[in-house]
Amino acid sequence: MVEILSTLLPIIIYILLIILLIVVIVLGIKTITMIDLMNSVIEDVEAKLASINRLFNICGDACRKLTSVTDFVQNVVNKIMRRKEED
Repeated sequence: MVEILSTLLPIIIYILLIILLIVVIVLGIKTITMIDLMNSVIEDVEAKLASINRLFNICGDACRKLTSVTDFVQNVVNKIMRRKEED
């Protein structure tokens, strides 16, 4: 009985280790493919964010120019009002 167990247990352990090695290899391959997919999604999101950032920059520039125009108009109106008050 002991001889059977001493020969059978190492065989069972080797079979289980082989199965474990195969499972680890499969999980590793799936992890690599998932990481590749995530990298492509991240690159796509970065490209879209860059285009949105350009849009925000354009809006910011337009707001700054509009602010400078309104400041100029306000200054002109203030000068006209001061001249009328002085007269």
